Amino acid sequence: MWATLPIILALAGLAALLYFGMGSYKAIMWWLLLSPDYLLFLGVTWVYTLDYVSWQGMAKLGQYAWTIDATLLVGVVYFILNSVLYGKSTRLYKIVSALVILACSLYIMLVPVTDFVQGIGPKPANNLSISQMVYIGIAVVIAAVTWFMRQSTMAKLDLTLQDKAAS
Repeated sequence: MWATLPIILALAGLAALLYFGMGSYKAIMWWLLLSPDYLLFLGVTWVYTLDYVSWQGMAKLGQYAWTIDATLLVGVVYFILNSVLYGKSTRLYKIVSALVILACSLYIMLVPVTDFVQGIGPKPANNLSISQMVYIGIAVVIAAVTWFMRQSTMAKLDLTLQDKAAS
């Protein structure tokens, strides 16, 4: 029983994710999963957990089950932290989310993307400093678009919840 617990939890978590993803929260789910902060936190959790359990001597199915469980746990905890912060103060939530999204977007553009592009991709400029400035500009645009879309989605969700509470 205990050996199959991570597999059962992983399947239940993925089923819940698909259920909510196919339901009325599809737009919210996709914006959350594709935003830089969720992408970075879930990706780092996935890589770290898979690396950590890979040398534990367990089967591949167990490794992936534990990895999915850890990733879902981090995603749920981060979502709850965002929800609590949004419930306490929308202004503070806007400031904190903007800073976190910007930091995650900058990290994604300056570490993995720069490494990938330097290896095989085209360079935006011949000078490394100018290339990094271009990546910083791209990261700021991605962060701004993501932040504005998240604020719009949260405002729509607030209106939807207010309409349901009024009726």
